[in-house]
Amino acid sequence: MYTDNLTLKNASEREFLSDVTYTQNIPSDEYFVMYLKSGKAQIILNKTLYKISGGCFVICNNSIRFRFSKKFPAKVYTVSFSGENDLLPAGVYRCADKTSVEKVFDTITEEFILKKKSRENMLSILTETLLIALSRSIEKEKDVDKAINALVKDIHANYLSGKIDVEKYANQVNLSKDRLSVIFKKRFGAAPYQYQIMLRMQDATDLILQTDLPIGKISEKLGFSNQLYFSTAYKKQVGITPSEMRKRK
Repeated sequence: MYTDNLTLKNASEREFLSDVTYTQNIPSDEYFVMYLKSGKAQIILNKTLYKISGGCFVICNNSIRFRFSKKFPAKVYTVSFSGENDLLPAGVYRCADKTSVEKVFDTITEEFILKKKSRENMLSILTETLLIALSRSIEKEKDVDKAINALVKDIHANYLSGKIDVEKYANQVNLSKDRLSVIFKKRFGAAPYQYQIMLRMQDATDLILQTDLPIGKISEKLGFSNQLYFSTAYKKQVGITPSEMRKRK
């Protein structure tokens, strides 16, 4: 057991639509968990400003201020409880397994609304289950970070060859290739294959502007099967053809 004698004090699911700043004061013997299901928010915790989006959560046992934007309406779960919490230190986190965590929040909220005395033990168990689910999600997020970082290094080392095995890194963290690509794109602004193309086009621009190599030779040097494909890909990425870029030289 990670925790002892947990008592659920409150649980709710709300939607915030305004630009109002809210302050939540938490008694010293309680913990407050706020999970952002969707939307965006700004959090001030321990005099530090955090900007968070869907899938992030905060846990604290003192005062916290948060603000939601009208442009990004937020759906939020909140839970407060008392008892020993040795599992999750106060802080702001990103959740890697939203589905599992949100199921627990849903169950806690539904059971708390019923407020039947016979369900007090169940709510205590569910609160502990929530902390375990959040903790596991944080660990998975760390593993995903490691996989993403390893993938980036792999791309930088092999972007000219075109042999990037995204699925290998996705399997390491039990994610689909598409899901890992989505996470990669959120962090770097481009999916792994697009990121690889960006690196090749940066090299292409350097060769076009800094050497007198024919465009066809540059195409071969960068691993493209033919010059036409290279020119098309370059224009799509940069906005002009290699020949037009060279004229600017």
